[in-house]
Amino acid sequence: MHAKRTHLTQYPDRPIIEKFSIKETDKLIILLRSFKTSVGFIKLYYPIGEFVKKMGFHFVIPSGSVNKKNQRFWNAGDACCDFYNDGPDDIHFLDELISQYKKTKNINKVSLIGHSNGAFMSHHYACKGGEKIDEFFAFAGNPGANLKECHLLEKIKVIIAHGKNDKTFSI
Repeated sequence: MHAKRTHLTQYPDRPIIEKFSIKETDKLIILLRSFKTSVGFIKLYYPIGEFVKKMGFHFVIPSGSVNKKNQRFWNAGDACCDFYNDGPDDIHFLDELISQYKKTKNINKVSLIGHSNGAFMSHHYACKGGEKIDEFFAFAGNPGANLKECHLLEKIKVIIAHGKNDKTFSI
């Protein structure tokens, strides 16, 4: 059995965004962090929190699983990072997280943002359980070998950014 996972949640300060005349926010952004990094580190590395707060989006940074070396990771299938075969079902975890927000908040649009291991997980989720997301942004993480089998990508907006000189993961 896996330990209980945590996540940082940030709700909008106000339900009305005057600039865009939105009466109630309906977007959830989930930021999937890189291998070994903590939620606190990601808050510093990606100052996106202030942006989503200003825009009124719901924002979540899930912590993921911890392996036997106390390293945080996402299980993105064969593509990346379950090095000790712990086998956490991160597709199910993200499904439950998204469902929880859709039940309790007025969420109509879900976006994943993934960096490195989180980018691998974004690809993996989009291909295996992507019915609940509208788009994902992957930074410095490739889709793995099974991209040709991924039919859900036709329905999801995708942005991939990856440096051509990345020595850790090449595309």
